[in-house]
Amino acid sequence: MTAPASVLQVAVGLLHRVEGNVECLLLRKRATHPRVEFPGMWAFPGGKVDPGESCGAALVREVREECGVEIVAFDRIGSLLFTPPDTRAACELIYYDVLAFRGEAVAVEADTAVRWMAEHQLVSHRSKLTIGTTRLYDRRGCGTDLFRSGGLPAAARWRT
Repeated sequence: MTAPASVLQVAVGLLHRVEGNVECLLLRKRATHPRVEFPGMWAFPGGKVDPGESCGAALVREVREECGVEIVAFDRIGSLLFTPPDTRAACELIYYDVLAFRGEAVAVEADTAVRWMAEHQLVSHRSKLTIGTTRLYDRRGCGTDLFRSGGLPAAARWRT
């Protein structure tokens, strides 16, 4: 399903890594300068889909630009449509489970950070997470299932 032209599409990636025996997801702290939406908040990496660009290509490009890793394989999870309170346009967040990537995640852009978070860390940072991040975690059938590497189980996926 393609969003109407007035809807801003944003590709979002869930990158997995095991630290010790704990499954972690990569989150990126957004810059704090005033032109950034949700400044200083933590979010799954990704970004806006450029005109003429596929959502998958935007995912690969944005994660490379933001975190310095190259996505090798991904699978679409689903999408959520909503209008954030601080913006003028409706957004379609298109979520992808990143099945494989190369490189080590680093904060490529100034005034940002990256961090691998276990579920308990994500929950403890809830007040510092973007709306799109909390909406995905809170979605029925997701939550803890987001922290399973090798792809989300069918029960955690939804049709769009």
